[in-house]
Amino acid sequence: LSSIGSLAGANIGATVGAAAGGPCGASFGSMLGAVFCSMAGTGSADLLFRKFFNLPKERAVENAYKTLGVQFNAPATEINAAYRALALLHHPDRDDGNEVRFREVCSAVELIRHHDKNA
Repeated sequence: LSSIGSLAGANIGATVGAAAGGPCGASFGSMLGAVFCSMAGTGSADLLFRKFFNLPKERAVENAYKTLGVQFNAPATEINAAYRALALLHHPDRDDGNEVRFREVCSAVELIRHHDKNA
């Protein structure tokens, strides 16, 4: 979950940095946000979900499965296949890629993997 925290921290840092200092501020803010949130670990990810997304962990996990378009009891092979397909579809390096959606998909699969590992 620390990677989810660092992604969320990067997004929040980029938003704040862009508001304060334009494109350079966004880059600097995202780096700082990612570093601070990944250093704080799981506790910061839980705090970010509650504070910024207003979601308890259980609801966040449900949303992660919905983001990937799989059932809650889907096997790992189905989750991985859905992740790969969506990641390829939304990858920012593609002409029609969507970076925000790509990050959502990456965060969703990280959250599911962490949840399955600790269940």
